[in-house]
Amino acid sequence: FPVTISTAGLDDDFQGEISRNQLKSDFLSEVSGSNPSNFPELTPLSPGVLYLSANPTIFADSILNNVSFGFDDSPNHESTRESLMSAGLEELSSELNCSVGCGGRALSAGEAQRLAIARAFFFKPDFLILDEATGSIDVQTERIVMKRLLDKLPCMGGVIISHRPSTYEYASSVYALRDKRLVRISSVQ
Repeated sequence: FPVTISTAGLDDDFQGEISRNQLKSDFLSEVSGSNPSNFPELTPLSPGVLYLSANPTIFADSILNNVSFGFDDSPNHESTRESLMSAGLEELSSELNCSVGCGGRALSAGEAQRLAIARAFFFKPDFLILDEATGSIDVQTERIVMKRLLDKLPCMGGVIISHRPSTYEYASSVYALRDKRLVRISSVQ
């Protein structure tokens, strides 16, 4: 991933003052040196862009349909199984037609996040935004899943927004919030 934005060390009140749009605006200005309004809005529906949050949307539907939602053709069972295994959900890969319940109630928070990450393996986006998307996954599993993302999708760009210093190792650049601005930092403290 080219960038990690760290929000570590900030209290909740300060974090609440900074909108995701401001982060994006500061980030695009910092990296591009140009006006961020020249960039198209990055939304989950933008072609080639996948946004995964800390609280992913999980439908009261099957595992298969939760991984492949929005796919125009009939979901490919084998691709879905491979995506689940890559996301560390080997145990769910043989139960594609099982329902996960309303809002994913049958899943732990970490499993729900990994189910959402399986979407990245399934759709192979050009650009992936992980917004605290691994916060409920233990660090060891996070490392395995992130390494698989980098290995299986080597041309994908992305941004990781995280409190966890463990995510820094996947970035070529690390930015932090300082005085309500996004600033590139050269070393992780």
